[in-house]
Amino acid sequence: HHSSLKGVNLENANLYEADLQYSDLTGANLKKAKLSKAKLQNAILRDADLSGANLHKANLEGADLTGAKLDGTNLSAVRMSGATWTDGKTKCKGGSVGKCIK
Repeated sequence: HHSSLKGVNLENANLYEADLQYSDLTGANLKKAKLSKAKLQNAILRDADLSGANLHKANLEGADLTGAKLDGTNLSAVRMSGATWTDGKTKCKGGSVGKCIK
């Protein structure tokens, strides 16, 4: 909780069910990371690279995804209510699961 992991390289890391709530992952390399069922509520993922990462069933409620790269990212069943989308403006509505409902 509340960890500063700015710019950390976690490419290909296995973070299954990891508790990263409130963590600052600004600019982190999370390419191809395994983040299934990870707890990322209120995490800061600004400019993080999540290309090819698997976030199946992760919780991103309230997370900040401003500038994050989501190329080929698996967002199936991801909870995103209250998250700030990659454009830095859009807040995902309640009930956003698997995609950001604008």
